[in-house]
Amino acid sequence: MADLETHTWHAGKSTILGENLNRKTQTQPFVDKRDGYYKVSEIKMTLELVPFEKWGPAQIKKRAGDLAKRILAKWRQVKPNVLL
Repeated sequence: MADLETHTWHAGKSTILGENLNRKTQTQPFVDKRDGYYKVSEIKMTLELVPFEKWGPAQIKKRAGDLAKRILAKWRQVKPNVLL
């Protein structure tokens, strides 16, 4: 558990639940969140967490990398006009 606490604010650990649900579930174990809330979510990013049996630092880091790849791919599609 202590190892997981070091990843509390890691991007790979974040998902969208909405403010009320987020407060309600913040101290619940992953399995309880997955089975009680993630499975019924309408948000694709949250539904993608359902297949995970284990949720630890390795899974969080892998998910963060996957999210980063998706963000970069989308960024390239949009081709923003950014002035630096």
